[in-house]
Amino acid sequence: MDTATQRDTLTAPQRRAIVCLLTCPDIASAAQAAKVGRSTLHHWLKPPLFARELDRARQQQVEESLILLRSSMGAAILKARDLLQSESPAVALKAASLLLDHAMKLHSERSMPYRDVMRIQEVIVTLILETVRELHLPEQQIRQRFTEKFKALKEGGLPVMELDPMPNGTVGNGHAA
Repeated sequence: MDTATQRDTLTAPQRRAIVCLLTCPDIASAAQAAKVGRSTLHHWLKPPLFARELDRARQQQVEESLILLRSSMGAAILKARDLLQSESPAVALKAASLLLDHAMKLHSERSMPYRDVMRIQEVIVTLILETVRELHLPEQQIRQRFTEKFKALKEGGLPVMELDPMPNGTVGNGHAA
């Protein structure tokens, strides 16, 4: 009894099958390349040990691919930059467009959308002010300090929400007048 469900390690044919699953377009091709039956390969896919090892191998393959891509990025950028000087206006334009598109995409992926920044600020301020009310602290002074801090952030070029000095009908501790 040499199956993955009854052992702590995979057999040589199972390890070979994992390699074939990573490199072949479908299970039938992988089974043929691993020199095992398709039904055998389907059976091996079920036990947790085989499935875990296949997932681990897939993750490793993805990580190695990302390393390869990262190592190629510099050369690709340099090539596109060189193509900006091309004699062909179409090639130069395409290179410029490619570089700008990727720069903008990178920038947008790294920056949080304005509406999300505002929503996060709103949630944080609401939570703080609710806590201030529960603790019966001087809400008016705290709102004033928030307003000053937000003004400084806004002057520094950051998006900030507008904070009402005091909600209508409330006094310093947040209770109705």
